[in-house]
Amino acid sequence: MHRLAVSARYASYFSRVHGPKSLQRSARLFPSQPLHRANFASQSDVPPTSTFFTRLQRLGLAASQTFQSQSASAPLYNENGKQTAASPDAARGTSTQEEPKLELSRLLQLAKEERHLIGFALSAQLISASSIMLFPFALGKVVDTVSSSAPELDALVALMGGVFAISAVASAARVSAMSLAGSRISRDLRVSLFHAIMKQETAFFDKRQSGELVNRLSSDVPLVARTLTDNLAKIIRAGVTSTASLGFILYLSPTLSLVTLGSIPPILGFAVMFGRAARKLSRKLVDALAEATQVAAERTSAIRTVRTFGAEDIETKRYANRVDETYHLAKKVAFADGLYAGSVQLSAQMSLCGVLWFGGRMVIDPLNPMTMGALTSFSMYAVNLGVAVSGMGTAYGQLTRALGAGHRIFEVIDREPDGASSTICEQPPNVAHSQVGVPVKPKASLRRLQPGYDATVSFEDVHFKYPTQPDTAILNGVNLTVRPGEIIAIAGASGSGKSTMSSLLSRLYEPTSGTISLGNEPIANLDTAWLREQIAVVAQEPVLFNGTITENIQYAMPGEVSMQRIQRAARAAASHDMILSLPNKYETMVGERGASLSGGQRARTALCRALVRDPRVLVLDEHSAALDAESERAVAQAVYTSASELNMAVITIAHRTSSLRRADRVAVLADGVVIEIGSYDDLMKQEDSCLRRMLNPTRTPI
Repeated sequence: MHRLAVSARYASYFSRVHGPKSLQRSARLFPSQPLHRANFASQSDVPPTSTFFTRLQRLGLAASQTFQSQSASAPLYNENGKQTAASPDAARGTSTQEEPKLELSRLLQLAKEERHLIGFALSAQLISASSIMLFPFALGKVVDTVSSSAPELDALVALMGGVFAISAVASAARVSAMSLAGSRISRDLRVSLFHAIMKQETAFFDKRQSGELVNRLSSDVPLVARTLTDNLAKIIRAGVTSTASLGFILYLSPTLSLVTLGSIPPILGFAVMFGRAARKLSRKLVDALAEATQVAAERTSAIRTVRTFGAEDIETKRYANRVDETYHLAKKVAFADGLYAGSVQLSAQMSLCGVLWFGGRMVIDPLNPMTMGALTSFSMYAVNLGVAVSGMGTAYGQLTRALGAGHRIFEVIDREPDGASSTICEQPPNVAHSQVGVPVKPKASLRRLQPGYDATVSFEDVHFKYPTQPDTAILNGVNLTVRPGEIIAIAGASGSGKSTMSSLLSRLYEPTSGTISLGNEPIANLDTAWLREQIAVVAQEPVLFNGTITENIQYAMPGEVSMQRIQRAARAAASHDMILSLPNKYETMVGERGASLSGGQRARTALCRALVRDPRVLVLDEHSAALDAESERAVAQAVYTSASELNMAVITIAHRTSSLRRADRVAVLADGVVIEIGSYDDLMKQEDSCLRRMLNPTRTPI
């Protein structure tokens, strides 16, 4: 949950750091959203090269409709790495219904965005392929010239050398341009996917594993980009080669051409079957790879826990079993590749045998005018034709294989956040809304309270169930009011719903029923981004990002934050002296997730981050759990003094008796309901007080 609490701010930060260019370019990649279609609404607005991609998309759409889509799921395993019978779809939070089919035309739309660069590469490909196509014809002439001892041999060889030079230059240009286009497609697709991930609602992340989402960024995106650009070039080269070869063999011998053309139907048939199998296997393979990546990412990030329990061998076995699953799928892909290659080669070679048998008889027959040079040229063109047709089939199979990875990408990009609690990403600066293509609730329908508003927080008959546990009620009618300048402590047993109230206040989730208000205005009517600027939450296990302490404190504020303001927040959190005691003071690197700091140092840094924005509402979710008694006392005194000066409403989820004593009122939560509320002293004087029963005689933490 902690990684979601900062998603809106990170999306805004990401757009500021990387600028609007990548977002603007990537937003135009996806025609399924009306905002994207507007970019190419007029045919006159589209450069001529895009017509080629439009035709390819139509061909891909028609061809891909012959395939059946199949939902593939990665298996679940128990702690020993054995596969269980549980539903993988349920584990990933996905539906067991058949998933919508990703058409090949959707992938080709990615190439359309790079139409100028790819158009240049394909033009170079045409030159290179056309040059190569002259070689068999010239070789036949050389054979006939040598046999007749004609003086034109030098000129023919010189011509062939020039053709090869032109082909080499064109090939170099094609490779460079296609590689650059692939890198740009990968960059834009990554930005679009990450942007889509950042704007999903919190429940989306509850149902999915972070490693699986990262795998889509790190593996699926480059696979799609590389496969798309590489195979577009292969298809064009094969198209030019097959067309030119067909023209030459018809010119050299229409009769012998019939023998060659007999191999094409079997090759196309093998290509169709291969494409169908490749698409199914690819989806299964990328899902299995994602599962393996998730295991590796989760275990390495929790290596201290793994080592504490001596579970290195267990985790190695678990990962090996996941990798074995990918290996078994990879074997199937390898066998399919081998079967296709062998079948195509057999068809082409049998056709060549037929050409040599019939062609040889035509050369021997004095009634046929075919020369040895013509037969040589014809044989080479026949081989080129077979290779080109099989190459087109292979390229198409590779494209359909990329549909598996493409589906995993576009199912996130196309997904609309469920409910208003989703993070509303700010538009990048200097980019019009129509260019961004991000579904954002119109600002006119959202409110921002006027400065100096009454920051009273109210929960009115609030009920809530987590989307992942719809049968379990967490809150069952909570009523609570927190006024500015007041400190309310919420006490209760684990699972009573204390932290859930914090999540609902920040709109990480929407209540099932009831109303949560800020300043007498339901937060559902407020701009979510603005609301989260008014509320600061310090969690029991705060998340710090790999960077300096200064950078982590600045994270809470858009734009640049002055050092004076950062130090003021540190003093308000009684943390300034602690930071100065570190080796590099405010420039000390905290490590991944704050691993270089102690638990208390992480807690204090997180508190500084919360206070630097001068929030109107401060939520302390057992923030002092990692602090010793003396540090906890100093931090609490400093924070409550700042809260009083800034007239903040403070909600502290109690972990220690000392926190309950300092609060103005204590609300006791049980079974999702506030069962009693009052000052600590008053509640402890009551014989039947639930709070009194929760505390033992030694006043140990509850």
